[in-house]
Amino acid sequence: MAKNYAYVYFFAYELAAKKRRMKCWIEGRRYDISEVTFAPFRDTSLWEDTLPYTLENYKIFYAQKNQNYSKKGSIFIEYSPGGKVYGRLYRISREQLEDVQVRLDASAFWYGKVLDVGEYEDYQIKALTCKIKYFMNTPPSKKYLKEVRKALSEAFPSLGYFEISRYLNEPLKNITPDVKPHQEGEEDTVTKGLGVEFSPYEVISKKKKKEEKKAEKKVKKNNKGNEKNNDSLTSENTKDNVESDTPIQETKESEVTSNNNTQSEKTEDGSKSLDTKKEEEKK
Repeated sequence: MAKNYAYVYFFAYELAAKKRRMKCWIEGRRYDISEVTFAPFRDTSLWEDTLPYTLENYKIFYAQKNQNYSKKGSIFIEYSPGGKVYGRLYRISREQLEDVQVRLDASAFWYGKVLDVGEYEDYQIKALTCKIKYFMNTPPSKKYLKEVRKALSEAFPSLGYFEISRYLNEPLKNITPDVKPHQEGEEDTVTKGLGVEFSPYEVISKKKKKEEKKAEKKVKKNNKGNEKNNDSLTSENTKDNVESDTPIQETKESEVTSNNNTQSEKTEDGSKSLDTKKEEEKK
């Protein structure tokens, strides 16, 4: 049973797990240029204690659409037996916890739900998550994952880059089943020379996108070639039709003239026969 009620341990498991960011929030300063400026906390004194902490029987998931990170997903937590969540504890006042909630957005769709997740040294441990799961399984942006990875690497330097990447990408298996998880011994082939901003999942998915683009280009080239062949065939057919039309017209004209000649011959013969008849009658 917790004995100290004036203060609590706030469990930060995403961006606030980085101490410098948490300090900027308390003092009302921006951590980077992309962030919106908020008013300082009512109590601007820094935390009394902080330490890395692993929360048992909980897991992370991605949901909602974060306007600050390309309308992509953010991290939330929920109860899950056997699960674990990496983060950092800050011993702050209850009033400061309320200001943290306002800073993160205290609405039901964001961090409006306060979880009582345990105790540490006679202080309650509080965590924030969403009440309503909206846009479930929305993948996070690369920039967001990079910032969270930095925060967790600061709290747990012994875990290493690939272990934290595997932890953050575990919920993405339900979102992108075509992306394969990172395997042991793939450090050189998957992430060589790419820097810390790419996770193994992102590298594989990027390769797949390149292959798809190449295939699309090939299909477009083949379609263009077929169109050219069709155009050439149609032009040849039109030429043949034009050439074939001219002799037909000539033949028609020759037939008309021949018919006229025959008719004139017939009339001449007819006139001759009439003259011969008249002569015979006179005799």
